[in-house]
Amino acid sequence: MIVSHKHKFIFVKNRKVAGTSMEVALAKICGPDDILSSDVPERGRIGRDDVLEAHARNYEGTFNPLNEIRLDMRPAAVARVIRDRLQRHRYYSHMRAASIKARIGAEIWDSYYTFCFERNPWDKMVSFYFWYNRLNDAPVDLNTFVCGKMAGRTVDQKYPTDWDRYTLQNRVIVDDVFDFSDLSGNLATALGRAGVAPEVIASVELPRAKTHTRAENPEKLSAASDAVVRRIFAHEIKHFDYTPPEGLLG
Repeated sequence: MIVSHKHKFIFVKNRKVAGTSMEVALAKICGPDDILSSDVPERGRIGRDDVLEAHARNYEGTFNPLNEIRLDMRPAAVARVIRDRLQRHRYYSHMRAASIKARIGAEIWDSYYTFCFERNPWDKMVSFYFWYNRLNDAPVDLNTFVCGKMAGRTVDQKYPTDWDRYTLQNRVIVDDVFDFSDLSGNLATALGRAGVAPEVIASVELPRAKTHTRAENPEKLSAASDAVVRRIFAHEIKHFDYTPPEGLLG
């Protein structure tokens, strides 16, 4: 995630939408006082992404958890805040928008332009499958992965649903949620809406990051996998009117 005081925008980082690529690209136009999160949230861990870690700054520190708990008092949300307080830096890569707002303050959040990107759930699920198994020499097949259960994993960890990341009580709380299918064009639109100068926008080059996690996929999602995607991503499908990409269902 990025909080740019220089350009007065906040970028909320969802999963499997080239978020790291956008962070690296945007880091080059950010100022020294801007907040660029580390890609590794746990304290004391060594960065896994040298390019992104080189740009990370101003993300360390602690925070008052009561501000967030007042925003969302659901047990799962409270547990997440307590976990963050004990295990994470003040700002980290895939933070919820509500957490950013609570920690940066409502005055800054409300006066800055806030945005994120979202992706078609069926395509996102396939991409997540390849990312999750990127280091596995003998992964289960796609449909077994989608329909199976992993012990000790929450829905958020098992499936790349980011609905709770940019909503609060099922209400979108960022200014814009852009579609992943036009990454460069929509990023330029977002920066323009933030008030970034055209010549600065023109200087932003969107690099390719983590491309090794996606391979050519000969498998199609089965009817059972389709049902899982429709259930897990029900909010996204309804809100954005998503439909399965052509040729992805078997």
